[in-house]
Amino acid sequence: MAETASSYRIQLDGRWSLEDLTILPHDYLQVYAVVAHVLMLQDLPPVDFGDGDSPLFDPFLTRTERWGMLYPWAGGYSAVNFYRALVRNLTPNSRPTIIAIQYASPGYIDLLLWASAAHVVRRIIVNISKSLRELHSFYTDIYKGMQDRKLMQVDVRKRELELSREELGFVLYAIKQLEDVSGLTAEEARALKKLAPAIENGAAELGALKVFMSLIRRVRTLAEHEHGGKIEF
Repeated sequence: MAETASSYRIQLDGRWSLEDLTILPHDYLQVYAVVAHVLMLQDLPPVDFGDGDSPLFDPFLTRTERWGMLYPWAGGYSAVNFYRALVRNLTPNSRPTIIAIQYASPGYIDLLLWASAAHVVRRIIVNISKSLRELHSFYTDIYKGMQDRKLMQVDVRKRELELSREELGFVLYAIKQLEDVSGLTAEEARALKKLAPAIENGAAELGALKVFMSLIRRVRTLAEHEHGGKIEF
């Protein structure tokens, strides 16, 4: 049985702009969608992806092959499409729905969602909010390292791609850094890597790193606003 959706409150405070009201719910939904799929991949709870006409639902493809087929992670549009698909493929029972909202200081938003996923999202946000300065520093170093090695535009679906020993060492080091700062458990981190493309070839680690980086970028925005007292997830 899938988890039953339940009420979850996000606290609001301070002054909000229209930009805040656009960006924060958008990023929260995307981070929540990642976590919900991570829990699916751990079978906590065991949920099928469902039915549909997306290539994700091709019965002749494994779940891993579906993601790898669609998202080469060779540029920004791959991340956009990846998160769009994650949100689209949330089950109706797991998709966050607003049941009440009050804008005040303090205010709140009450959502109907999977509490287990919401609590993991909160854990990640809290962990990152505690180390924003350090995160900015080593995220910048990782990004520069990928640019210097010309790894940002690599299509990670290409079977012929092989990383050099130095490149692989850099990628594994970067993944470990992001795992540690995210607060993900070892099991959650392994499940997150299953969402990465090219999981079965030499580019698996690079695909996983790009997924981690995209997630951290979104969580960082949420953590900055929580750190500033504007919102409490």
